[in-house]
Amino acid sequence: LNGITSGKDLNLRGCTIGGALSLNGITSGKDLDLTGCTIGGWLSLNGITDPKGLNLKGCTLGWLSLNGITDPKGLNLKGVTIGGLSLNGITSGKDLNLRGCTIGGLYLDGKYHDPSEFGAKKK
Repeated sequence: LNGITSGKDLNLRGCTIGGALSLNGITSGKDLDLTGCTIGGWLSLNGITDPKGLNLKGCTLGWLSLNGITDPKGLNLKGVTIGGLSLNGITSGKDLNLRGCTIGGLYLDGKYHDPSEFGAKKK
């Protein structure tokens, strides 16, 4: 689904994917809702623009890549369990807050960080 533009919600709520899902470069005019998804491999959302907000509440992800995203409302990762998280060059309207999520490893602007520095539990 790389590079699509949608003026409406993009709703993949509750999906289960054994492999990887790539949504690189998409533009969603409303919400991008992945609430409760289970993705065994990568979820790649590199370069997305989501003016209304990215919702990943309650997801279980093998790896999440959010490099170069624009999300004016801030990232909502409450209740998310992630094996690894890559956040390089993001633009967010709010501070990075990872409270309430569990992360195995965090790569922020090319450097490894302990997820607890940003309020997350270490997996």
